[in-house]
Amino acid sequence: MGYSDVLKKEKWRTSREYLADEGRPRRHSYSSLSNTLSNASLNSEGSTIPDFEEDEEGRDHSKFFDEEEEQFLDHEALICVNKMAEMLENGNDHERSIVLFEFQQMLDYCFEDTLEILVPIICLHVHTWSSGLQLATAEALIDLVRHDLTPDVSKMVSAASFRVVNRVIADTVHECWSEILVMVLPNVNWNEQELARVISLINVHASRTSDASRKLAARLLGALSMSLSAADVEKLIVHRALYLCSDKNVEVRGMAAESLDHIGSKVPLAVMKERLWPKIVQLFRDPHVRIRAATLRCIAHIVEAHRETDGEDSFYSQDVPPVFLEQCLFCRRKASEDQRTIDDDSYLMLEIFSEVIGQFVAGIHKYLNDENELEDAYRAFRGMASANGPILRRNCAYNMPAMAHCLGQKFAEELASLAELLSRDSDAETRWNLAAGIHETTAFLIGGSTVGSLYNAVQNLLRDENPLVRTNILRHFPDIVKTLATEQEHCSALKLSPLFMSLKLLIEGNWRTQELLVRQLDELITLVPSNLLKMNILPLLSQLAEESTSQVRKASMHAIVKALRYIPEVEERGQMVETFCVEWAEGGVFWMRIAFLDAVLAAHSMYSRKLFKTCFASQILLLGADPVPNVRLHLAKILGVIAFALADEPPFQKTLHLLNQDEDIDVREAICGIEEKLRKEKAFVDPSLAAEDRARAEEEDKIARSVPNGTGSEFSIRTPSGLPDTLDRRKAASRTTSSASRLDSFDRRRLSGDRDFSRNSEKARAGHYKGVNNGIPGSQRETNEDYDTSQRLSTLSSILSRSFVTAQSSSFLSNARELSFSQTAVRPRSDVNNLRRNFIRHLANIFASRRRQQVDVAAHGS
Repeated sequence: MGYSDVLKKEKWRTSREYLADEGRPRRHSYSSLSNTLSNASLNSEGSTIPDFEEDEEGRDHSKFFDEEEEQFLDHEALICVNKMAEMLENGNDHERSIVLFEFQQMLDYCFEDTLEILVPIICLHVHTWSSGLQLATAEALIDLVRHDLTPDVSKMVSAASFRVVNRVIADTVHECWSEILVMVLPNVNWNEQELARVISLINVHASRTSDASRKLAARLLGALSMSLSAADVEKLIVHRALYLCSDKNVEVRGMAAESLDHIGSKVPLAVMKERLWPKIVQLFRDPHVRIRAATLRCIAHIVEAHRETDGEDSFYSQDVPPVFLEQCLFCRRKASEDQRTIDDDSYLMLEIFSEVIGQFVAGIHKYLNDENELEDAYRAFRGMASANGPILRRNCAYNMPAMAHCLGQKFAEELASLAELLSRDSDAETRWNLAAGIHETTAFLIGGSTVGSLYNAVQNLLRDENPLVRTNILRHFPDIVKTLATEQEHCSALKLSPLFMSLKLLIEGNWRTQELLVRQLDELITLVPSNLLKMNILPLLSQLAEESTSQVRKASMHAIVKALRYIPEVEERGQMVETFCVEWAEGGVFWMRIAFLDAVLAAHSMYSRKLFKTCFASQILLLGADPVPNVRLHLAKILGVIAFALADEPPFQKTLHLLNQDEDIDVREAICGIEEKLRKEKAFVDPSLAAEDRARAEEEDKIARSVPNGTGSEFSIRTPSGLPDTLDRRKAASRTTSSASRLDSFDRRRLSGDRDFSRNSEKARAGHYKGVNNGIPGSQRETNEDYDTSQRLSTLSSILSRSFVTAQSSSFLSNARELSFSQTAVRPRSDVNNLRRNFIRHLANIFASRRRQQVDVAAHGS
């Protein structure tokens, strides 16, 4: 039963009555959330929703509040914190259980009020409740202590936990509250008196005959040491922990061994060697395997904790290596056996050693001078990484960067091959762990004969069937590409291009993965050769911009204009910018033109003023006559930022006039004040802005002078519709071909204007490829391609017919439709492509002419 059900059955006082009750003392400061119910009275059923009856003025109570207020009151009735606090303090067990059942929702929706009101009441009274309620409260507080709590709240919860574990009898309740106590102790700041009280409570538990109490004492010593200074740990904790390490109960000794992990990491290394190390070695020889396993993990963590400050100590060169090598020989022998039939004790030691081998090797590898010792470490790792136990392989995949860093100088090729093997592992979590650190593994092992294996490992992970694996490697993809690009063998665009082709799988993920992909590609722009920008990065960004959400589209626009800026060939960059502007600034749907304005705003923040005007000025100002108010509003908003860069352009005043006279009041309000702001900016030019603009221009000149040799003769940008825009460099030498670039891209722009056609075209192509795989003869395949092209022409013709058919286009449209419906004749592909190009060129001319007419009509009113 939820809290809302209780409201319907119990007749309580309203919040106004509750707050007006002056006779009842208040120990807690209640939140103002309760005031929201002060104006609503309870009806006959106990609900906060008024009855359906008219008031004195003849108004229906059901309409007394507007819809938003009614929703707010309903929500507050469910989570009225003060009412719940009253139930916890004065209610019966059933009412308290209802509140505890809703506690998780309270944490999600009103976390601060829950901490301020409910948690103090729980901590004050929980030790007096029944065992069932204490167990329910522990389950609720477990969710709370996982949050980052303040020291005061942690101290309050720890005090309540101590009171419960001191009185409770039931083992389940004791274990739950012990877990809460161990989780909050590291966050508490104790004063001297409080610390003495805590230590006395731990002494009480350590001296009890109950195994559960002594086990709790052993755990508390480790948790408490994390919040104390090294001096306090040495003075108050060490001798108590050593006492419990000799306990007769194996679980108590195990907990004490785990606590030595935190204690030994906190105290100075000299104190650890003198007081703790002898007991640690003794525990490592314990007959119980659980003690040995806990001690092995303890040693590894101590090695890791003191490695930075005391790595030259004899502890690393004399004390630890014998323990490590002994375990290497054991694991090398046991890992070669079938893990399904191995005994449990051996498997536990294998599991723990595979987990901590990286910490061991990082601390002592420079003291393993004997080649046999290094080989023992490598063979133990290889044996566990290739064992048929998935947990062993997961741990080895996690430790791969540490092994590559420490053993890569001698076993680089072997470890690279092992990384490639793990990238094809049947266990998804193994691949996920490997992907998380593959960028570090690649950086440590790159060079010579290892490049091929590392390249294959990266490609396997990028193409992994599990989206979580692909996302994990994507987080550090720029680092991986930068590392691979440093090797002469794989620095060319042809070598790295397949990696980017593998990224297409990530486009099919959710929008958050797509946004991560865009940001990683954005980071890569300055790291990769220009051919990779043109052949791989820009096509991916274009596809993401057209097929995803507005957040992804906005990030894609930023990355696209950044990539265009880093194209070193000036003429080629000009062609690509014009292609981009025609596709997006004259897009068939309004959101494409809004996205173009986002790109303009991003370009303004990174381009020099001269390059910005050259690339975008004409297209920006044309949008002042856009038929969609949202586009004009977006333009009016960004003009306040970019107006100074465009003020010298002749069409600027015309566009400004159009927006000032716009029929939409929001557009007029957004453009208001720009002229005054522009006059002030012209009167006083900020020297820092001028210097920044000069720096950008110098950087662009530097980019233009960095044209690489032998980068290939042409590149292709492929859009989601599958139509390539091939720009031959020999043809791009002259700016007189700018109209041709618009024509080559116009098919994409028009196709994106009709999303249904785009989807149908994708389905048609999917069916076509399926037919090819099923063995359709070559002539029939060519017929299918002609049919697909004909479908495109037919749709483009219908778009033209619906929008702006002119007399001069009638004859051309009839020829296009003739091609579209002549499905039976198998035409040569060259004929189809020639007719397609002519059709697109004609369509582009018509569209450009119509856009100019719109601007003139809007400007002159005729």
